[in-house]
Amino acid sequence: MSAPPPEPEHEGLDSVGEVMHRAEAIAKAGDKAGAARLLTQLEAYIREHGESLEARDDPRESARQLLGYVSGYFKPDTGQAILEVFDVEHPVFGRASPDWLEAYLAGAADAEADRSRPDQ
Repeated sequence: MSAPPPEPEHEGLDSVGEVMHRAEAIAKAGDKAGAARLLTQLEAYIREHGESLEARDDPRESARQLLGYVSGYFKPDTGQAILEVFDVEHPVFGRASPDWLEAYLAGAADAEADRSRPDQ
């Protein structure tokens, strides 16, 4: 009987929720080695499953952007820990921790900009 095939190095990263859960645990522990492992796993997942050519062309940067983006869904202290431990930035706010109104207004401005762009 042959051995089962090896698991992909991104095993278990099938949802953004799982990425968020792992990133939170790693950041709260201050685990830089764990952060590097998760970033590598995300990179492998994006390389294999990325939906856009841009993501597959630079999966490392796409993984960094994803981690920066999801940091905004946490309370400020956890979000900041994610930014620091993973050494990433939020794509809109950088390393800042906006309050709810700043975040809302930035989202509204971005949506308005999308509406004013001509369809491609």
